[in-house]
Amino acid sequence: MTHYFISDIHLDEKDPAVCDAFFNFIEKLTPEKPETLYILGDLFEVWIGDDHVTLLTQKVIRVLSALEKNGTKIFFMPGNRDFLIGQHFLKQCHATLLPDPQVIYLNGKAIILTHGDLLCTDDKYYQRFRYFIRQPLLHWLYYRLPLKWRQGIANHLRQSSKKYQKNITDSMMDVTQASVEQLFNRYNTDFMIHGHTHKPAIHHNKDKTRVVLAAWHDGGNHLKIKAEPSFHFELINGI
Repeated sequence: MTHYFISDIHLDEKDPAVCDAFFNFIEKLTPEKPETLYILGDLFEVWIGDDHVTLLTQKVIRVLSALEKNGTKIFFMPGNRDFLIGQHFLKQCHATLLPDPQVIYLNGKAIILTHGDLLCTDDKYYQRFRYFIRQPLLHWLYYRLPLKWRQGIANHLRQSSKKYQKNITDSMMDVTQASVEQLFNRYNTDFMIHGHTHKPAIHHNKDKTRVVLAAWHDGGNHLKIKAEPSFHFELINGI
């Protein structure tokens, strides 16, 4: 059985090349009928709400639901851009929501999945903001605002994020080794997959492996794992 992992697609109507790459990728998976597809956050550049229906979101629903009906189980983990994706959208896609982090087992091997922003603990301002912005009460209040207001909030947050990132160091936007080791130890595993940092690589540290997925506006990649008869993985550049 084959399992695929992607992250940081950042689908946006203003970036048709990325959208085309994503839809072409899903189309290529269909005849292969992989057992699972894991989307580890930031499928969209921004998510205003499940009630914000566009041609792009409708097409995503069509292709993912068709992939699932063809035999591939789809799992979605929220990222820092699309953490407001709700059950209504996921139900239409026939996708299952995963908490962050999540441990899965492939042929008995435990693997930690995370979007990756939780590991960037040197950026203490972002970690406080992340905790605040994901409070259930805040989500409840947000979804009761008019759609135009939510669009304005989303645009403001995007602009603020761009300005903030210009004023912090690269190391602050990357994971810390201490947070990575802590997560490994917490779940007693030796394999981790995440995105978020846009720094694709395979890191080996003693007996532990950490795979970082690329952002798709940088060319993108995907992780392919064949768990049977033996565990084998390949990080494939390009889409």
